[in-house]
Amino acid sequence: MPSVALDLRLHFHELVHVSQWNALGAIGFLQRYISEVQTLGYAEAPLEKIAYTFDYHFAQGGQKIDVPSYIENNI
Repeated sequence: MPSVALDLRLHFHELVHVSQWNALGAIGFLQRYISEVQTLGYAEAPLEKIAYTFDYHFAQGGQKIDVPSYIENNI
């Protein structure tokens, strides 16, 4: 899908998930992500809300943020 390959906002969103994965570990991330989506729904899942907040910030040209440090300290 060439349109997705060029979507930098989507790539940024997924990189936020990579930072979450790194902070929580593979099993911790998967358990938390699935639990949040099942209990709260995709749109209200905190890990998704964080990723969407950051991808919106990125798309708006916001100031640089150390995403891995933010994730490590806030999840």
